[in-house]
Amino acid sequence: MEMPKHFFKKQYLIKSVVFIVLFSILYMSVYQPYSKTAWFGLHPTRTFLITLLFYTIAAGTLVLSKLFMYHWQRRHSFTVQAAIVWLAAEFVLIAIEYIALTDIFTMRQQAVTPRLVWNTSLSVALILAIPYVIMALWADNRAKSEELEAMYLSRSVPSDKSTSVVYLCDHTGSLKLSIEEKDILYVESQDNYVQVHYLLGGTPHHYLLRCRTHELERQLVDTSLARCHRSYMVNIRHIHQFLQEHGKSYVVIRAHDTLLRIPVSKTYYKSLTAQMGTLK
Repeated sequence: MEMPKHFFKKQYLIKSVVFIVLFSILYMSVYQPYSKTAWFGLHPTRTFLITLLFYTIAAGTLVLSKLFMYHWQRRHSFTVQAAIVWLAAEFVLIAIEYIALTDIFTMRQQAVTPRLVWNTSLSVALILAIPYVIMALWADNRAKSEELEAMYLSRSVPSDKSTSVVYLCDHTGSLKLSIEEKDILYVESQDNYVQVHYLLGGTPHHYLLRCRTHELERQLVDTSLARCHRSYMVNIRHIHQFLQEHGKSYVVIRAHDTLLRIPVSKTYYKSLTAQMGTLK
């Protein structure tokens, strides 16, 4: 069983580090007055500096872990079991860092005892587990909502040949979304995923598809979807106007009652305008 696809988005991983750090500060502020082994705090200055050092090291560990996780999942499937092992490794490293600082730098010269190890392990486990469970549930909910919308959309696609239907597959070749060509607004690259923005009942929706942009581009040959930027493809049937601002080009598309600006790079400007000409 794979982890929810939203769990590995770059923005999501960055936010997860921020969330864990903020949650840990809240947890520590509640936990510290009741603990006989906790040494962190804001006063005196030495204690504050050691606390700051620990948070810097721990946050750095999380950032490095997320970088490795991000690059690993680009080439391999990430199962729930693999994610649990990975997060357990984060827990072990951060617990060791805390115990090491306790042994070397604390004002009380606190000894490393079984009780300290147990309390530290329990605290670090809770600090990591609670945010990760919340984020995993959120990512799973997002993924299921998108899947349900995609299922409804696919079932509502006409079976006759009077409309042009696009079939979108993920990196494994599995069909994930069937949609009328005219309902696709644009496609946005998000690392090794693409976000397909489309209309459902006249309302903008999106679907996160595990597929590289160049792979999706091959699936959309001979459609009204055209590459306009390294990170974007746009449905030229929805282009409302071209804009030039500060030496940069944009196309404006209409999504229901909203106008969206999509960047156009010099590399794709000529091919985009040429494809637009073929539809006139």
